Amino acid sequence: MSDQEQAAPDTAEAAALGDTLQQLGDDAHASVRATLGALQALRTLAVADVALARAALAHALVYGGLAIALGGSCWLLLMAALVAGLQQLGVSWLLALLLAAGLSLAGTLLAAWGAARQFRHTGLQATRRQLAQWAAALPESLHRDDGTGAA
Repeated sequence: MSDQEQAAPDTAEAAALGDTLQQLGDDAHASVRATLGALQALRTLAVADVALARAALAHALVYGGLAIALGGSCWLLLMAALVAGLQQLGVSWLLALLLAAGLSLAGTLLAAWGAARQFRHTGLQATRRQLAQWAAALPESLHRDDGTGAA
């Protein structure tokens, strides 16, 4: 074979390789643009979601305050009615007031117990378990094995 015959296929292969590399680069740029677009859309969604949550929290606090005020006044009226009813039945004022106070104390203790039980859910235990699971799945080279914080 002559040098000219060998040079022609090499030139054609080089041109095909160049076209392939150009297409690969274009595809990589398109992929990066699509990823950045998706991340921007996710950021926009998160910002809107946080704004909605903030507004909903403010409304919930207003309604919660109103409920506390109305519930408190209702409870006071019920205790007054209980004391008056016990007084009508011949129970002394002191005993009637003590019974109303005891009922209020029992309700307070029940509510405090329920609140303490719910505080257990504030530790983000499910998230901690998931992060620990992901950390365990990382390659060993990414785990911290010394106390310096270096990977």
